[in-house]
Amino acid sequence: MGSNFLVTAIVVIYLLFMLWIGWYITTMGIAFIILSFIAPKFRAAIVKTVPEYFRRRYGKSCGLLFAGIISATMSSSDSDCLAPEEED
Repeated sequence: MGSNFLVTAIVVIYLLFMLWIGWYITTMGIAFIILSFIAPKFRAAIVKTVPEYFRRRYGKSCGLLFAGIISATMSSSDSDCLAPEEED
């Protein structure tokens, strides 16, 4: 992640949800700590995606389920709120 993305994400989170920036930074720190323990397992498995890891380890249905969960969380029904409004 580049610094531009992080700054933009922090501003958008603050403007849309009025959350204090410290919450975002704290949760990202916790996520990175957890990921530091999980990442070596993904590297040892030589996979490119998280659903691929789960598919290889637990089966095709689990991989598809995890891919669906990731897709659902990445696509937001409120994504149009970030688009500029058209002028009449």
